[in-house]
Amino acid sequence: MDSFETNTRLFNEFEPVSSDELERIIRRDLKGADYREELAWDTTEGFSALPFYRKDIWRQISYLDSKPGEPPYVRGRQSKMSWKPAELVTASDPADANKAALEAVKMGSGIIHARCIATPDAGMLGGDMSGTQIQTQEDFRVFLSNIDLTITGLMLESGMTSPAMVAMLLNLAEEEGIRLSQVQAFFLFDPWTYMAEKGRLPLPEKLLWRRIRDLSGQYPFKTLSADGLFYHRCGAGLVQELGIALAIGSEYLAGTEDPAHAARSFWMQLSAGSLYFPEIAKFRAARLLWSRIADAYGLGADAAEGLHIHAVTSPYNMTASESWNNMLRATTASMSAIFGGADSLAILPFDSAVTRPGTFSSRIARNVHHILEHESHLGKVADPAAGSYYVEALTDQIAKSAWQEFQMIEKQGGFQKALEGRMIQFSVNKSARNKENAADRGTLSLIGVNCYPGPAAEKPEALYRENPVDSLKISDNTKPVTRENCIPDIQEVFRSGGTVGDTIDALLDPQKQVITPLEPRRLALPFEELRTAILEMVPEERRKALLVRSDGDAESGKAADFARSFLGLAGLEVISRPAGSRPEEVREETEKVNPLFVVLCSSDPVNEQLARSFHDTYAGRPGPLLAVAGPDEPHTELNETDGPSVDFFFHEGMNIRDALLHILNHLKKRDQEHEQT
Repeated sequence: MDSFETNTRLFNEFEPVSSDELERIIRRDLKGADYREELAWDTTEGFSALPFYRKDIWRQISYLDSKPGEPPYVRGRQSKMSWKPAELVTASDPADANKAALEAVKMGSGIIHARCIATPDAGMLGGDMSGTQIQTQEDFRVFLSNIDLTITGLMLESGMTSPAMVAMLLNLAEEEGIRLSQVQAFFLFDPWTYMAEKGRLPLPEKLLWRRIRDLSGQYPFKTLSADGLFYHRCGAGLVQELGIALAIGSEYLAGTEDPAHAARSFWMQLSAGSLYFPEIAKFRAARLLWSRIADAYGLGADAAEGLHIHAVTSPYNMTASESWNNMLRATTASMSAIFGGADSLAILPFDSAVTRPGTFSSRIARNVHHILEHESHLGKVADPAAGSYYVEALTDQIAKSAWQEFQMIEKQGGFQKALEGRMIQFSVNKSARNKENAADRGTLSLIGVNCYPGPAAEKPEALYRENPVDSLKISDNTKPVTRENCIPDIQEVFRSGGTVGDTIDALLDPQKQVITPLEPRRLALPFEELRTAILEMVPEERRKALLVRSDGDAESGKAADFARSFLGLAGLEVISRPAGSRPEEVREETEKVNPLFVVLCSSDPVNEQLARSFHDTYAGRPGPLLAVAGPDEPHTELNETDGPSVDFFFHEGMNIRDALLHILNHLKKRDQEHEQT
């Protein structure tokens, strides 16, 4: 008897349990409450997840019989899982960028990614370029020197300057005899996201569509994009991000004479966030819904086979505080993107929130790709999530929610009209506020920032990453760039030694601002700024807090744990007195340690006794700040005006960011009063 037969007989000994019976048992255990309300997970991402799913869910899913490499491509575009590692090169000088690119290729990167975005200037200087300074054909040649474009992909975050970068690539391919069909190149050209970020169209509308047609289907590159990552950085939930990316893609198809050309040129850039299983489902749902859109435009569902999805690990939840934690965030996010079927993946180095990544952090990020592929063997299975009730249900649910988001945008007249009508801004900003409120309350965790601080959290040296910026160069080139023949004309400009600055007027002419733009943010930044401001006001020798609690009081232990965590978030070293310390012992320890805070974590009567002793000790002279911590907001005589002077009350469920701000304002006020006296 083989093992399979034995296992089958073993399972036959157990009666199957129906979903109705299982739910009856759950209701009994919950004393009649509905588990869909009591146990549902509110993700703050635009959908809720149930605590369990069963095979019943398959009855409502239409794509279950599809295979990898088959429409609607939920299970990926290929018969086996495969992704290209992409590495962002941040050097300003093209020669330095080339050195970094060659090292990345040598160490296994499959796509070189660079940022080179030009912005015009209303004055006489012509404008600026941020990122790698690719301003001439020679710059482009130097940047890609010794890189085989038939093997290594090229991804340029070039915005409205993309036609100029396409022209440079065409010239380089002609010079080196490279067949264009052998080159895999991506240009992040997304005028609708430009509008969302700047509040205005980048060109007059008629000319903008001319530029879109210039890039649509003319070349075997991916030249029309939807930058879903931008909306994620602004606080959009994953449902919103996906719905917006689909709406931008639909905008291209609806506005061009040949939707098939636009579809061939289109690609998506999406975030890989921290919600492991929902993020897997998001990438799967993206192809499912794009197949539906392509079919609606008469292209057939199989047109989605050409959709390239590029994933970037989330910068929104990266932290400058204890930035090593970003390695874990990026690793799980990467796995979500790979399991979801992303075609290429950029893993942001762990120190990206603090500074421009260096050699070490870039190597660590690169090695995550290698570990996942060669040690974890993620590329060996086509669709590891197939058949999982949970993932299949999430894919179906996120697809339905994102489709509703897409339809809401379409009912406004398309993405541009939805922006002009403030619908996109309202929706994204509401999602951002929900996430920020959850982080403020601690229900959305950022390790080291709003919970579980390190033993002695240090102030980060910097909180922002600055992209290198230089002025646009202007040459003596006199070759014109016509509106009807844009890219060939720009090719001639670069062949004759011209610059991006010579062509900028034809590429970018920002119109009058008509909407309030969206603003990218980083969830941890307000906490980090507050902690930095607090530490700047406190001498290093006083960055301590003394915890005092009573003996044998379980609630005081919980209060001390909360206070220890909270004050650690402010960057303070927390010192605990033995439980049951007498008032005179607390006074002696306070005089010895000289902390910024003394925190009472005992029952209300003991707290009142200790607070009065503390008040008497420091009457008429400056001393540590006095705080009371409890499992709930205190309601005792300590709150009354004639009671002992207590500066702060800390309790679970309080608004952490408001509490840090309260501390900062108190320190500022005390310093002002000290200066006046």
